Amino acid sequence: MHLLAGSRKSFQTIKSRIQLICVAFSLLIALVTSAISVSFFQTYARQNVVQSTEFNLQLVSSLIGEDLSDAEMLEKRCALLGQMEQWLQSPEQNPQETLQMYYALQNEYNSSRVRQYVLRLVVVNRQRTKLIQISSSTVGTPLTVYNVDKLVDFHTTEAQAWQSVSPDPLLPSLSTLTACRPVYSSAGHTLLGYVYLSVRSNIITDQLQGYVVTQDNRLFVQLPSEKVWELQNHTLLRRNRPAGTPALLSDPTMGTDTKVMRWYADGAATDFVVHPVSAISKMYLANELSQQLVRQQLLLYARLLLLVCAAILLMGFLIGFVLDRLINPPVASLRSQLDRVAKGDFSPAPELEWNNEFGDIGRGINHLSQSVDQLLHEQVEIEKKKKDLEYRMLQSQISPHFLYNTLNSIKWMATIQGASGIAEMTTALARLLKSIAKGTRELIPLREETALLDDYYVIQKYRYGGAITFRKELDPAVLDTPIPRFTLQPLMENAIFHGIEPKGGAGTLLLKAMRLQSGDIAVLLMDDGVGMTPQEARQVLQENTAQPTGMFAKLGLHNVNQRLRYDFGEPYGLSIESRKGEYTKMVVLLPGTAGNSPEPAKREE
Repeated sequence: MHLLAGSRKSFQTIKSRIQLICVAFSLLIALVTSAISVSFFQTYARQNVVQSTEFNLQLVSSLIGEDLSDAEMLEKRCALLGQMEQWLQSPEQNPQETLQMYYALQNEYNSSRVRQYVLRLVVVNRQRTKLIQISSSTVGTPLTVYNVDKLVDFHTTEAQAWQSVSPDPLLPSLSTLTACRPVYSSAGHTLLGYVYLSVRSNIITDQLQGYVVTQDNRLFVQLPSEKVWELQNHTLLRRNRPAGTPALLSDPTMGTDTKVMRWYADGAATDFVVHPVSAISKMYLANELSQQLVRQQLLLYARLLLLVCAAILLMGFLIGFVLDRLINPPVASLRSQLDRVAKGDFSPAPELEWNNEFGDIGRGINHLSQSVDQLLHEQVEIEKKKKDLEYRMLQSQISPHFLYNTLNSIKWMATIQGASGIAEMTTALARLLKSIAKGTRELIPLREETALLDDYYVIQKYRYGGAITFRKELDPAVLDTPIPRFTLQPLMENAIFHGIEPKGGAGTLLLKAMRLQSGDIAVLLMDDGVGMTPQEARQVLQENTAQPTGMFAKLGLHNVNQRLRYDFGEPYGLSIESRKGEYTKMVVLLPGTAGNSPEPAKREE
């Protein structure tokens, strides 16, 4: 089971998958190549055998045709001799003319390139009463006017050549091909006699001595008489022509005069490559298409294909191995760096930043490590500032319960004595101190925060003798918006002490609360005091450098802004817009819905 689980796990690694993909892809290429190649090689092997056979037939047919054409030309030249007509027309045999005629024939015979194949050259008159013979053989039955008719049918009126391969009538041991040409008078169409030529069958078989013939690669010769002979042991043997009409196949050939044909005999089909013998009309060589040779070609191609497939598979394994060597070391280094990061070591590793895709990952890990390290340091600083802020807030809460109880006593004494202003002022101060006792980090509805602001204004109103006017324009729909306690009081205190009081006269405070188009809530406190420059406005929101005065001195504008950002996030907080000598506008931006703001931490009472 452990072995099976380990094997299953190994195949889930990217390295194993890459190797498997390479091998599978190589195998797929090998299979596709094999499928295509088998079909192609089958066609190509047959085509190769056809073209090879065609080339051989073209070569031997050209040689055979050239020799037969030269022999036929010898017969024509003899028929056209100048003294031929006179000798044939002479009624009696003139020894002088006959001797001249013999020498003329002898000269033509000696000048012929194929004389070694000529068995006999005979000239005979129409009546067969006189003849002249040039013969290369001294054996056999002598030729006379009495047996000359055994050679051929001399009643033909047209030239005939190479109609058959048959034994010579006067020398049966020799196979010959014959040609007979009638000789006509020059003045008209009077038949005067015949020129007869007999050549040995070696004129064909000598050109086929180097031709390889096997049991399934037989060679046939078809003469103009459409009779068929088979070459066997360098001998031409008479064969019957297959019955029926052959089918012409579509195998491509090099020459247009070469055909691939199929004969059917005894239920079996045999294919032949047929090529005409050059310069000889209606004479053909037909070579049986060797199926054994086709199979040998296919076997050769199959071995070659097997080597190609093996090479493709080997290439797949090599690619997988190379990829493994390229991937494993970088992956191991990246994994080691991630382990160090997981253990808290965020130091960057420059050696991981290669000039490739793994280098991009390495740079990303280094950047992530630096970012996490920086974030941790920032978080530590934030927590430190939070603790410091909480400490400073606690400093401002000096015995609020004691002061609250004391102020209640003062209130009742002022009420008994009829000092209503003192009673109102102490009541407002008592409510403020009671709220302070509950803590400053609690989120309260905006309506409660504005009520506390009213209490603070009452105290300041009596302090400045009614010189400060406070107006409110609040949208009722936003009064339930949560806001940290004592957010607006430091804003009013800053507006009075640093805006209206330095002015040296009466002043007005305007509080507005509204929903913006973005859905957020804006709470605006505006005074018509001395104002400030943009640089001074930026400094107000920075860390306090001087010790401010007032009831909410420890809750300076910087602390208010920081507290809002801690509770609601960076987009929210306090912003200041001011113009020197005209006004100062302070805007608190709050999230419009609870979903837009983070859940505040649990407040300590």
